[in-house]
Order: sequence, then C-alpha cells, then structure tokens
Amino acid sequence: MKRAVLFATMIGFCATASQVPAQPLGRLNWEPVGTLAYAEGLFTAGDTAVYAASGTNGFFVIRQEEQDWTPIVAPHAQDVWVSSEGYLFAFNTVDTDRSTDGGQTWREVLSGSETVPFLTPSRTLLAGEGNCCGLARSTDAGARWTTIEMDEFVGFGLIPYGFAALPPSETLPRDRIVGAGRGGIVYSDDDGLTWEPTALVQNFNIVARSIVRAPNGFFYAAVNGLFASAFGGVFESADGATWELAGTIPGEWSYGYQLLSTPDGALYAIAVGQPEGGEVYRSLDAGRTWKETGPVWTERNVRLNELVVGPGGHLWAGTTGVGAGATGGVFRTVGPVFTVAAEAPAAASSGLRLYAYPNPSSGGANVALTLPAPSVVRLAVYDALGREVAVLHDGLLGAGDHRFSVGSGLAPGIYVLRATAGGASVSAHVTLIR
Repeated sequence: MKRAVLFATMIGFCATASQVPAQPLGRLNWEPVGTLAYAEGLFTAGDTAVYAASGTNGFFVIRQEEQDWTPIVAPHAQDVWVSSEGYLFAFNTVDTDRSTDGGQTWREVLSGSETVPFLTPSRTLLAGEGNCCGLARSTDAGARWTTIEMDEFVGFGLIPYGFAALPPSETLPRDRIVGAGRGGIVYSDDDGLTWEPTALVQNFNIVARSIVRAPNGFFYAAVNGLFASAFGGVFESADGATWELAGTIPGEWSYGYQLLSTPDGALYAIAVGQPEGGEVYRSLDAGRTWKETGPVWTERNVRLNELVVGPGGHLWAGTTGVGAGATGGVFRTVGPVFTVAAEAPAAASSGLRLYAYPNPSSGGANVALTLPAPSVVRLAVYDALGREVAVLHDGLLGAGDHRFSVGSGLAPGIYVLRATAGGASVSAHVTLIR
C-alpha cells in the first residue's frame, strides 16, 4: 500500500508560514522511537500523537510525553488513518475497517484500498480502491462508500494512490482535486465525481507514487515506469492539469518514491519498499536537485515504508527489517528539520497580506505587500538557516498595495519573506532556481 503524505494533513502541528528549517543542510541524524519492531504506515494526529500500522499486529499509538507504543486492537493494518471526528481506519489491500469507539469494535466499510483517505475541502473522503479499478468515495465520514469507475474517464482502470487539492481562484471557481496513482495523474473539478486525464496518463505503463502541494503553491509528483530500466522523475504543476519535469532523484526508480513537503518549502523523498534501502533525499530548490541526507538507521538493515512530519517539526519514518529475523521500527530525526515558531498576531485578522510571484522563479521574483493602514514596515528576507540576507524595506508605507523585487544577488534556494507592521506580521516563501 502506498500513500501520499499531503501538506494539508499536517496543519495540526505545522504552526505557521514563519517557520524556517532548524537543520536544513547535510546529514540527518535519527533515533528509534520506543520498541515497536515493524511499521508499514504512519499517521500523525496534530502535535499530540503518532499512529503506526503494524500488519497482523494491528496498530499502535504513542502520545506526547509517552516513552513507548500502546497497542490498539485492530484488524490487519498496512496503514492507518484517523478522521477529524476521531474515527479510526485500518487499511490493507483486502479490506478497510472503521471504528467509531476508539478501537473497541470494528466494521468493514470498504473491500480493500490502495491509499488512506484524502479529505477534500468539501469534506468528501476519496481513496483508491484496490480490489477494483477505480476510486472509492464517501460523503458520510467513511461509513458508506461508492465506487467510481475510472475507465469511464481515462480509458482504463486507473487506481489513485494519493490526492492533493488546489483552492479556488479567479480562474478556478471551486476546489480542484488532483489524483496520482497507477496509470498516471488525473484531476477533478467536481469533488471527485468526474475526472480529466493529464498528459501524464499512460495506461499502466507509468505510476505516480505520490503527490504533494508545497507551500509555494505548486504540486509535485513522483512518476516512474514499472520496470527497472524505466524513466523516473519529479514533475511540477501550478494547476494540477499541466505538468513539467522538475528534476530527478538519485537511486533506483523502479520502486517509486514517496514525496513529503515540509512547511519551510523543502521536499523529501524515500524509495518506498526498496530492499536494503533507508536513504532519505532532500531538495531545497523546488525539486530541481536532490541530495542524500544519509540512511535512517545504520545499525539495522531496514526498508523504508513511509515518511511523515511528526510533532515538533521532526521527521518520522516507518520501517520494516530486511532479511530473516531482522527488525525495523519507527525512527525520528534527533532534532527538528524546521522550527515550529509562535506566530505574531494573525495576518488574516490584521488585513496584512504578502506573497511572491512567479514562484518558483528562475530570476528575480515580485513581492506583493498589502497594508490595511499606513504603518512603519520592515520587510526582510531570510535564508534556509534563518539568517537575514536582505531587507527590502524598513520605514513608513501608506495603505494599499506595494511591490518589491527579490532575487538579485541571492543564490538558488528557498527563502522566507517576513513583513512586520503595526504589531502584526506575515510571512511567505519564495523559491529561486537557476
């Protein structure tokens, strides 16, 4: 079972746009979490708990301040998901079970799934249906599901592995849902009822293992062929309908990559299920280049199954052991990969607005700042280490819209723009590429 870890699901513990990486460069250091020896899937519930799916052992939970995992009696679980109502879901490719009483009782609600559900902005649940050839859809918190045959829209039974959403805009009257899976990438403008193929749809010759929507507003998808010699790459899209190759990740593409986007704008990738794997890759330039950060655990030969953002800005990895008698487990980075910082008074209530465009930018980017009233403003630029590298303005500005430019003299990478005015603050990210 493959799952795309979506930026939208991380809001509970990803505090604000003002976050910058705590240790963005070089090797990541990892430590085991508790004594759990087998984890196929992970789910983070805000900043309070992490759930782990452990196959025939059901699944486990570890809460804030706890030292080890607490078992939850559950059916065979290759992945786990917890709804906003607190309902538990245990997933495998044979059946999907749901509990509304904390795991005391379970009921089968779906005959298999290739992904945990994605909650659309309209609160519809979508999941790739593993035992058929299409999509499962629920409008009642997962109690009942209907199947949508994808071959009606793309000519064959594409099975989505993950989803991401694009909010409405002047050119898009409602949310757009983008699905990535076995067969390619599709999108829907009616909450998953009907789907349109993109150019990255090719029967079952290609697989889009995961999709994320990053803080810069772009979608990123890891797409590969089905065979060891097949192509593989990270593709980028501003609208979910048109896609371009952003870059490639080193390694064996025949296994496919899971992508993860963190609130500071970095992208991470793991080769899901690769034998004798364990390497985590990172990109700080919107997927153009990737660097190894080291294996998750050098003392054990582990296979990486899933990577998520956990409490406090740490990365968590679910693994299984490779070889007879080998054990895996759950690991997390020793330190946070970005800083979870307290935000100043909410920009939404203050009327302060800040964004950059185009983003990513191959040259200089425009910075748009809106002030609700005249104010003394400081607009500064910070690099991935949190260092101030430029000041775009420091002084009085009138009410209304103001334009600045950023990029001149700055190296390619991810930068944080931060404006403070009248006791309020707002931040935005901009990615500069070659």
